[in-house]
Amino acid sequence: MVQIATDNLRIPVPVGNEDVVFVCRRPRAKEISNFLNNRWRRGPRGKIIDRLYDARREFVDSILIDVENVTWKTAAGETAPLNAGTVLTEADRQHWSEMLGEPVASWKDLIPLNWKSAVAMHFEDALNFSKEGEEGN
Repeated sequence: MVQIATDNLRIPVPVGNEDVVFVCRRPRAKEISNFLNNRWRRGPRGKIIDRLYDARREFVDSILIDVENVTWKTAAGETAPLNAGTVLTEADRQHWSEMLGEPVASWKDLIPLNWKSAVAMHFEDALNFSKEGEEGN
């Protein structure tokens, strides 16, 4: 049974043969609207600038509380669970920044962008679903 009156959302993302569960706070309508509007911007001479993946990352990072069923390797090579309780050492941040080619400041930065995109699409799909229902009216 689906429960809608909750503070948090649990969004499963299929990865291989398992699901990674993203625990997110329920975003406000204004946050969803800003996210949807920030996916593209107008540049010089009216050119459309695609910000889709940046907008998805920013949105998911802003609502993400925790993640379940994920492990990671520390800079020392130890496997550990990745979740909201994960504290990165300076060595971890440096190692993963070099590996990913971008700054790593927190556990959220270790989560692959395609997983975050799947979570963001959950909200984009909800918008598309509501529009589909309006077509017949």
